[in-house]
Amino acid sequence: MSPSLFDRLIACRTIHDLDHQSNHFPVKTTVDIETPQPAPPERRNWQATDDKILLNHVTTHLPPPTAINSEIAIEIATQTLLRVVNQAVDLSTPWAKPSTFSNPLFDQECKDAVKRCRKLRRLFNRSQDPLHWQLYTLERNQKARIVKKKLSTGHRQIVQQSIEEGPRGMWQLANWARNRQGSYERGITPSLVTAEGGLAETVDEKAQAFRRAFFPIPPPADLSDITNDDDYLPNQIHMHPLALHEVEDAVLSAGASKAPGEDTLPNSLWRKLIKLPVVLQTLTAIFDACDRDYQVAKSYRPVALINILAKFPEAVVARRISYAVETEGLLPARHLGGRKGISTNHAIQILLDRIKTAWGNGQPVVSLLLLDVSGAYDNVSHDRLLHDLKKRRFGQLVPWGSPISPILYLLYNADLIEGCTSLAGDLTGVLVGDPTGDLPGGRPEVFANGWMDDAAIMATGHSEQANIHQLEMVCQKADRCAETRASVFDKKKYSLVHFINPRAILTNQSINQHSINLLQPN
Repeated sequence: MSPSLFDRLIACRTIHDLDHQSNHFPVKTTVDIETPQPAPPERRNWQATDDKILLNHVTTHLPPPTAINSEIAIEIATQTLLRVVNQAVDLSTPWAKPSTFSNPLFDQECKDAVKRCRKLRRLFNRSQDPLHWQLYTLERNQKARIVKKKLSTGHRQIVQQSIEEGPRGMWQLANWARNRQGSYERGITPSLVTAEGGLAETVDEKAQAFRRAFFPIPPPADLSDITNDDDYLPNQIHMHPLALHEVEDAVLSAGASKAPGEDTLPNSLWRKLIKLPVVLQTLTAIFDACDRDYQVAKSYRPVALINILAKFPEAVVARRISYAVETEGLLPARHLGGRKGISTNHAIQILLDRIKTAWGNGQPVVSLLLLDVSGAYDNVSHDRLLHDLKKRRFGQLVPWGSPISPILYLLYNADLIEGCTSLAGDLTGVLVGDPTGDLPGGRPEVFANGWMDDAAIMATGHSEQANIHQLEMVCQKADRCAETRASVFDKKKYSLVHFINPRAILTNQSINQHSINLLQPN
């Protein structure tokens, strides 16, 4: 018996009544263990919502928006909106009755076919008429065809939607395939090897091991270059008050099945309600209830908006930041990823074009160094992020509480790409053994590209050693810039690729004592 169970031991004695002439006496052990059965949470059957009752109740009982000029007014307006919506939901949406045999693809048409088939079956049982049997068999076959068609068509639609969602949808589909019909046991985690070399076997030990692995303590960021003097910062971008169409677009563009908050109100419900002018005007007034000189996104998020409503103003602010970034040119042109209209195909094509251009200019060796930031989003320094936003003219207009937003990380990581790019320009033409860079076939170049938390530094030249020398200097600058952002490059993911036009012997290299994986391009 384990030590934890020994503390719960009530009794342990032999039971002579169960003796069956064996060499062993039966022992009865009583342990104080109570396993509470979790009650399944109640949920609404949103597919059975009566839209007419829902919209009529909200239109009738929701008062028109008034002037909102204080935190108390924001809370009152929000609570009023949520109270009216919840009352409308109580009147229009029944509670779901989950069953282990339920299938969401078994719609009303299938249910009607089953009812007709059962009705004819009961009719034949009473009459034993051959005509009724013939009608029953025809309806039974028709029911089978309807159910089969509905289930197959619905499954294909689910697969198609998963493919359109990208990798996340594919992983969800694969997870469903593993877990269906009990083919995969859930909740079983093997023993984990800890950082100290031991084994984590209990639930608490495994939880601690996962916590240390997924949420390590971030390194301190070097903030010595940040001062309290904001005079050197550029003029901040002015943001206009929210417009009705911005709030409406944020609601309609979010997924209908987006995970709701504690109030269990899904986005599919808000998609219906946003069509009412009174709801749209109320939401816009709540989100925009702040002084124009104090346009902090935190003011758009009152305490009551802890559910899916809180995601709408953040989506609006994120769109505004993305628009300002592109129109004002606030990001380096080589900082790709997370930007509208740019895909991985564009990034790969840029690299291919530069490789072929270098070969065409008489530079036979193109070296590509790939860097990856370890735990990029978890190690973001908020002080550094706010400083970078001010430097790029955003002040504090950020969706506070969402530091992992892709557009925010692009702004946070922009200095790294700019620093490597500026240093690369200074290194252009500098070769080992040739300070002037006066070699036939054009001057060597160094480029720095970024893709979210990844960086790619490309050097072109006439030898591997010359490119390595340039990459070492750029890598030193990247390490110094990473220290100011509490970022750590994953040493295991350092990769160096040499693209050589003529045939040459490739040798393993190292940069700044980091182990490099040398890849042989096709």
